[in-house]
Amino acid sequence: MWEGVILLVEISLAVLMGLLAVRMTSLAKTGWPTALPASSADGCPPRVAPELNPHTPPPTSGFGVRLSEPQLVGAPDRTELITQLHILLSLQEKVCREDGLVIETLPDVVKNYAVAWTYGAASSLVGVSTRHSAEVIDLTARLVAKKIGYKQSAAVQAIATLTKCSSMLACYRNGLESADYWLQHHHVPAETALNRSISSNAFI
Repeated sequence: MWEGVILLVEISLAVLMGLLAVRMTSLAKTGWPTALPASSADGCPPRVAPELNPHTPPPTSGFGVRLSEPQLVGAPDRTELITQLHILLSLQEKVCREDGLVIETLPDVVKNYAVAWTYGAASSLVGVSTRHSAEVIDLTARLVAKKIGYKQSAAVQAIATLTKCSSMLACYRNGLESADYWLQHHHVPAETALNRSISSNAFI
């Protein structure tokens, strides 16, 4: 009885070996690889990066932003942003003084309106992809601290809570519009200027 079972197993193994030999021969003739790639540590085949055509643009995220491009403001752009923002805020601070509005002497809650306006201006001066980056917030807070004597940490906090106050949002939008107009026409409309933004929202 056992001899019959052993004979049947041997015949089955011989058939399987024959099928394997035929399969290996056919693979060799068609040029297919006869070995699988080595497995990675997690047991999955290693991921091989596809070869990119040099004329093919880099892959993009779901928002259409090239993944190979940095999201922060580059060195030349950063310098230009600081320069433009410094000029714009200095001009607006001068207008405020001429209007009898000395921002440094105002209560902190009102200084927040100047912070929001400046952040709006900075947002307009950079690309949309970097508009709300930590770097733009930091640059805005640093400049406000230098120009109107407001604590940098307080300025950052004001920007973080911007959406919770309609007056702050109004000042932010005015800053956006002012900087955009200033870039094109080299002056700021009176209705969106810093002094008007502060006085209309703070009821000064």
